[in-house]
Amino acid sequence: MKVKVKGKAYDVTTAAPGGSHSVTLDGKTIGSFVIEAREIKLAPAGETSDGLLLTIAEAFIELGGAPMGIA
Repeated sequence: MKVKVKGKAYDVTTAAPGGSHSVTLDGKTIGSFVIEAREIKLAPAGETSDGLLLTIAEAFIELGGAPMGIA
């Protein structure tokens, strides 16, 4: 799924509930995140900040990418 944040379009993979969503920009992995019922666990890669990865995860959820029951 394409997620636009701060003028850039990130590719975010889908995952089963509790699975890891990989985030790429221009073919390069910048991190991943796991959506849980009460929190989002972040795993930034390289120089990606937690803040940017969290913003991407939140936008992904708003676009309907979260498992049912998680909002």
